[in-house]
Amino acid sequence: MNTVRVLTAVTLSIVGAVAQAAPITFDLSGNDVANFDNLSSSFSLTQGGLTATFDAKALTRNPGANTTPRINNGGPGAIDDGHTVQDARVGRFSEGLGISNSSGDGSFSIDGNGADDFVQITFSSIVRIVEVTFGSVSRRDDFRILTDSTGDGEIGNGDSISEQFTVRDDRPFTGFDGLETNTFGIGAFTSNDSFKLNSITVFFEPSVPTPAIVPPSVPTPSAVPLPAAGWMLLSVLGGLGVFRRFRKV
Repeated sequence: MNTVRVLTAVTLSIVGAVAQAAPITFDLSGNDVANFDNLSSSFSLTQGGLTATFDAKALTRNPGANTTPRINNGGPGAIDDGHTVQDARVGRFSEGLGISNSSGDGSFSIDGNGADDFVQITFSSIVRIVEVTFGSVSRRDDFRILTDSTGDGEIGNGDSISEQFTVRDDRPFTGFDGLETNTFGIGAFTSNDSFKLNSITVFFEPSVPTPAIVPPSVPTPSAVPLPAAGWMLLSVLGGLGVFRRFRKV
């Protein structure tokens, strides 16, 4: 009976933990002041047991390198050694997350004017990217997805850049094709692109530790003391044995 109770409790705890897995949305809007000197290079948000860190980055061209990191006609590419990833400043504004890559960059948006801005997003666990939404969008804005293809935990040389996608402020972008990762980026790579990142939704399933099943202890029966009458009976039986041996002699 005790074993049945233990197994039932373990089963219910596992079912309850799995049922808690659900999409988590990080709202990136805020009321930061658009001032380069007052902004930091990153910030973190925690929700539903998951922490997301947002780092502002700027991709700059080294002297003599191509103007774009191996990207032609809107197709995919990669960050090569002709480019350098530098820290920038990030803020949360009314229409979402924006970036400023220098004190002279007053747009406070993710744009490709000058350096190519992108936000590197790092999660505390592997997640599945569900969707992102945008703000401050104009008619001709595009964005690209950066993935940590080198597996070093950050976006940099050798990492992949997707083809370009159209930014929309009236609907979320969901075309991540089941991407599961803990590090990726969203960026702008032409001078015409400018937008803010309003929110990101991911699917996060907390790890469920395997509980140890301890079998119920079986109590050891204690010795029952022999009453005085029992000792008397044993004495009589012993005496009879001695008497029978004496008669045989």
